Amino acid sequence: MAQGRRVRLFRPHPGSFDPVRKSVALNGLGKVTLTNAALSNREGTLIFRTRDAEGRSLGGLSHVTGDSGEDTDEVHAVMPGYVVPLSRQVTILQLDAEGHEKPALRGAYHRIHRWKPIPILGYLGQEQWIRRSFRGLGYRHVGKLHGDHVYACEDLEL
Repeated sequence: MAQGRRVRLFRPHPGSFDPVRKSVALNGLGKVTLTNAALSNREGTLIFRTRDAEGRSLGGLSHVTGDSGEDTDEVHAVMPGYVVPLSRQVTILQLDAEGHEKPALRGAYHRIHRWKPIPILGYLGQEQWIRRSFRGLGYRHVGKLHGDHVYACEDLEL
């Protein structure tokens, strides 16, 4: 990793946070900061569906829901602008937020306008929404990386 670069990793799912934490430690990834929280457009609590009707873990299929129940867990939500200083440059913003990408991007609004990072988004192949939400930055869909949608500003040469 380049000098001075850091990776901020957010894992909201209670069942996957500890294995990721152990992996970061075992691999000596000292420039990785891991946070047990979801990214959103507000601070607080989100209801996360983490199990199916039989109680089995949904793993990567877990998602934010409005209904609490036996198959859900509460997860802490943070705004990207509050956990990382706005002065810290962001070059890539990769989100796989299990369908919660729009609120997570809204929470990073000021950071996106200041640094124009390259968003890599699972589940959000909606170029028009990106262009409207971040008007004036000229984001366009430039391809896919491992199934995720990659966007870039018009003035960025890839």
